[in-house]
Formats: sequence, structure tokens, C-alpha cells
Amino acid sequence: MELMVVNDVLLTNGGQTILTGPLLLTGFSLKSEIEQSFGTHVSILSIDGERLLVPVKGTWVSQAMSGVWQVSLAIDCPGELDGVALESLVINDL
Repeated sequence: MELMVVNDVLLTNGGQTILTGPLLLTGFSLKSEIEQSFGTHVSILSIDGERLLVPVKGTWVSQAMSGVWQVSLAIDCPGELDGVALESLVINDL
């Protein structure tokens, strides 16, 4: 299931990576439903074009003034990941 598009990537001092972008899900009524849909692992696309399964550390959802839902997703990036591809899809395959 396609969850979001990566528009921005922020690297933190604690080794986590924060991905932000618009939500692709539809048909939900509660923010908690959105957060639960990300689960414990998601599939991301590296800048090398490789899909990797990474653990989810946190999910934050907000609604912009325009009405678009935005997601900030904290993940633990594996050591072999050089970076997350911008404009790529975050997918929950589970």
C-alpha cells in the first residue's frame, strides 16, 4: 500500500532519519488510523534505486492550511543506505 511521497529528508544527530511529505491514503477518519497504517516497518527507495525495509520509530500527522495531510516519519536507516530518494514512495508491504 502506498502511504506517502518523500519530499524532504532530515538526518538527526541520534542516527534517525525524518521523512516528510504528503499523505497518499484516503478513506480514513482518525489520525490514529493513519499512524497505525505505517506499522512497524516500511519500504523506502534509496538514492541508488534499491528498495529497503526499515523500522518505523514514529509517525506524526498534521493537516496543512490547504487541507492536505502531511506526514513526518522517523525511521532507522541501515548503514548501507547512502540516502533516501526524494519524490519516492513509502510503501507498507506487510
